[in-house]
Amino acid sequence: MAGAAIEASHASSAAPEPEPSRLPTVSLDKPPASAGAKPAAKNGQNTNPQRNEKMRTILLSLSAAMLAFPLMTQAAAPVHHDHGDGAAPAIELNAGKKWATDDALRQGMSAIRTLAAKALPDAHAGKLKPAAYDALAKDVNSHIAYIVGNCKLDPKADAQLHIIIGGLSEGVDAMQGKRAGQARAKGLVEISNTLNTYGAYFNHPGWQAIKLPH
Repeated sequence: MAGAAIEASHASSAAPEPEPSRLPTVSLDKPPASAGAKPAAKNGQNTNPQRNEKMRTILLSLSAAMLAFPLMTQAAAPVHHDHGDGAAPAIELNAGKKWATDDALRQGMSAIRTLAAKALPDAHAGKLKPAAYDALAKDVNSHIAYIVGNCKLDPKADAQLHIIIGGLSEGVDAMQGKRAGQARAKGLVEISNTLNTYGAYFNHPGWQAIKLPH
């Protein structure tokens, strides 16, 4: 019995010691991912498709507006014809000859001459009222616009026509009462003088100068 006890004692003392329990390894570099967390976007990409689509729409709208702005600016700009713009130089002949005309110019100038010649006697007699001068100015302006939009002259003749158109336009302004201290009748006289200048410098078959009352 004593020997068995000693052997048991030796057996218990020789038994291996239990290994200590190992704790799970936790990385200090990255926090543990929580349940349901979305993976981070790579390379700065936005993973929200709705937001991406919204930003794309905004950028396209801005690009379209930038491209359209020059066109809108161009479309909003007024179109001017050179006739009558700037200081008028002295009118001159074409190497001693009258300048050529075309059908549109002759038609427009003939119509203006008819209006002026008809109105002159009443204007000289003081019978034309402001409303009549306004109506006359409107009619003359319409024929000027027709000439500007339809006559086709060579550049040198067109440069001389600028001077004629400028004189007619100044007469229109005076007839409309736009010149302070100047009678409206003076505008009609100015138009008549410009028409006579036109006949002296442009080849208009059958043209007759307007006789101005003294």
